[in-house]
Amino acid sequence: MPFDAALPIWADVKPIPQSDTDAPLCPILYSPEYSAAMDLLRALRSSQEHSARALTLTEHLVRLNPSNFTVWDYRAHVLINGTHFTDQSARSQALRAELDLLDDMATGSMKNYQIW
Repeated sequence: MPFDAALPIWADVKPIPQSDTDAPLCPILYSPEYSAAMDLLRALRSSQEHSARALTLTEHLVRLNPSNFTVWDYRAHVLINGTHFTDQSARSQALRAELDLLDDMATGSMKNYQIW
């Protein structure tokens, strides 16, 4: 399912926009999709949410920008501290899925040191 920041799952999240100066010297022209997703990530991260939707959001973001260390770091915290795992079996399954994702991402972007 494609990412959509307007879905009801995000209704309770107040996005935190990137804080730039009024006249940045060299603004980065992020796509609207990436900006909306990062605004949600900043909100989830600041509230220390470690949920299934946070895991889904971080996967979407690393697929858009695999070299974003902040996203990888938050994703690791979500996997380690996840409140959405019902039992140890669910956590183990999620970690196996993470290894598959890492394998897929590393194969497609071998010089991406954030994955390592």
